[in-house]
Amino acid sequence: MTTLDLSHNKIGSLGSRYLGRILSLPGCVIMSLDLSDNLLDSESGQYLASALRRNDTLADLSLRLNQLGDAGAVPLLEAAAGHSCLQSLDLASNGLGRASAEAFASLARNASSGLVVADLSSNDMDEDAAEAIQEALQGNASLTSLDMRGNEGLPLDSAVLDIIQQATRRNELALRQLARPE
Repeated sequence: MTTLDLSHNKIGSLGSRYLGRILSLPGCVIMSLDLSDNLLDSESGQYLASALRRNDTLADLSLRLNQLGDAGAVPLLEAAAGHSCLQSLDLASNGLGRASAEAFASLARNASSGLVVADLSSNDMDEDAAEAIQEALQGNASLTSLDMRGNEGLPLDSAVLDIIQQATRRNELALRQLARPE
C-alpha cells in the first residue's frame, strides 16, 4: 500500500500516535498520506514529526483542516526540512502563525529539502510572517507552488504575496527549462 487516505475520520492524537509508529517502521512504503480533518492537535504534530524523521518514503502529506497550531506544526516543519522525499505538504487551516512561518522559512532555505508544493492557506499568518517566508524563497530553487491565501492579517493585494508568487513561478519556469530536451 503506497497511498493511505484517512481523511475525515476523527483519529485524533491517539490515532496519529499509532500511525506515527507505522510510518516509522523499516520497510514502510506509504508515499501519500491524507489526514485532513481528523481533529489532530499539537501532540499529533509531534508524533508525526518523530515519524517523519525516520521515514524515507513519504512524498505527499496532507494535514489540512486540523488544529496543529504552531506547537504541532513547528516540529513537523523542522522534521520536513531534513526529509528529502517529501514533495508536497498541505497545512491549510491549522491555526499556524509566526513561529510556523519561521519554521517554514527555515525549511525553504534548506538545500536538502525536496519540497515542491506547499499550502499554508487559511491560517493566522500576517505580513511579517509572510516576509520571513519571502526572504527564504530568494535562495530556494525547488518550491514551485506556495498557497498563502486567506491568512488573517495578510491581504490578498499584499506586495509580499506577489513576491512569493514571482519566486515560485521563477522556480517553475527554471525547472521546465531544465526538463526541455535539447
